[in-house]
Amino acid sequence: MMRTRDEVQINYHQGNRHEPMVNVKVSRWSMDDGWREFRADEHVDPRFTEEWVEEHVGDNGLDATFWDVCTWRFEDAEEVAREIFEDTSLVVGADGRSGGWLVVQGLGDVGEWNAVTLAKWWKFERYCRAQADDVMRGVVSSVYHNEFESWCTEQEEEQAERDEYAGLALATVASYGDEA
Repeated sequence: MMRTRDEVQINYHQGNRHEPMVNVKVSRWSMDDGWREFRADEHVDPRFTEEWVEEHVGDNGLDATFWDVCTWRFEDAEEVAREIFEDTSLVVGADGRSGGWLVVQGLGDVGEWNAVTLAKWWKFERYCRAQADDVMRGVVSSVYHNEFESWCTEQEEEQAERDEYAGLALATVASYGDEA
């Protein structure tokens, strides 16, 4: 089924700007989905569990990570829009109460779009919706690759330090015992 220009959602917020927009509200909020999708995509250290996240990241950390992931997705969307439409002057922004609408500035009047521009728009919209549907997996991934892997490195460094000091303590005891 061919989609038409009439189906493109238009931004009428804050005055009479008439830029096209995509609904990027996160509708899949379940962390369970995020965990399941993350584990399906990556080889995961078995120590990385929901309990680890609760203890080391907490609700405030997860909330901050959620908003970081959303920001990164908007930044990526701007680059993708520029690639798809072959226009480096395009600007992507958020609109709506919680930023659930992605607005593209610089594409001109939707009523004047040709079939090629319209096809590019639908491709861009599919990309944006897929990114919005992937936010919770992105949250888990961000925690894993940033907080958890950093924690693992700290644990390994602390263990190496303990091993080094244990070796020094044995050498000192042995040396002390030899002098007696």
